[in-house]
Amino acid sequence: MPTKQLYKQLYLTRDIRAKVGEREVIGIATSTSSKLEVIRFIQKVVINLEGNIYISGKNTKPRYREELKPTGKVKENVDIQDFLTGRENINLILKDTRKKHDEKLDKYIDILGLTKILDKQASEYSIVELQKLDIIRALIYDAKVLVLDSPDCCKDLKDKKALRKITQKLMKNSDIIIFFVSDDYKNLTSNCNRIVIFENNQIDKIFVSGSFEQIEEQEACQSK
Repeated sequence: MPTKQLYKQLYLTRDIRAKVGEREVIGIATSTSSKLEVIRFIQKVVINLEGNIYISGKNTKPRYREELKPTGKVKENVDIQDFLTGRENINLILKDTRKKHDEKLDKYIDILGLTKILDKQASEYSIVELQKLDIIRALIYDAKVLVLDSPDCCKDLKDKKALRKITQKLMKNSDIIIFFVSDDYKNLTSNCNRIVIFENNQIDKIFVSGSFEQIEEQEACQSK
């Protein structure tokens, strides 16, 4: 990469790092960069951060785990078991981490509105509810950074708002940092304050969605 382009990438990465520090939700849209390249980019953004990076969505491939092993921060998600209840899925992670169900965990379950459905089978959960359950499991892994796939629910205005509400509640009541990843930036505009177009393993451009209040106003205007 030419020196001029390298400096530009460093500057843009530093800018995104500052926005993360200001508690913005960052979206990463890419159709050409691999999952490993996206993970490495996120690591550069949160380079001085203490805490684990939790990758939701499909399981991380073994080669990713090996290449990222020196950081000791990237945690692989375990698939949610549809035939188990939400509580049983949570207990699997508690067992894996040798932790106990405590008041702090109950607080997050309540914040995300899972309390009443915790004993329902995961197969009965909506996409948004599954996202909530996965976030709870990430918190058990001591996640500081959540890397979430942009779910299909983003096509529905009602669920867009529901997911946005989850994000706002979580960020208000914790120090969690959230990234959403999608192959189409349009899927990210409702849930991210800023979207990085990340192509061929570098930042192509940055799209600003605005505050959650501004996003809400824009959607209200579009629905009239």
